[in-house]
Amino acid sequence: MENFFTVSSNLSIPAGRSSVVDCLVSVSALKAPLKSSINLTVELSQFEESQRSSYQSQPNGYSEHG
Repeated sequence: MENFFTVSSNLSIPAGRSSVVDCLVSVSALKAPLKSSINLTVELSQFEESQRSSYQSQPNGYSEHG
């Protein structure tokens, strides 16, 4: 029976815009690293959207809420 193992890593990064994220894994048994890519999509949260629309709705550009 073959031995398998799983390794998980969590990485927290600030995401300012959508982008492609490349993940590489390398172990001594591989001749070349394995690569996987994902699309990271950044969207405004509901709080950010409400803050933005509140800011834009004020004649002087300032929000009455803070």
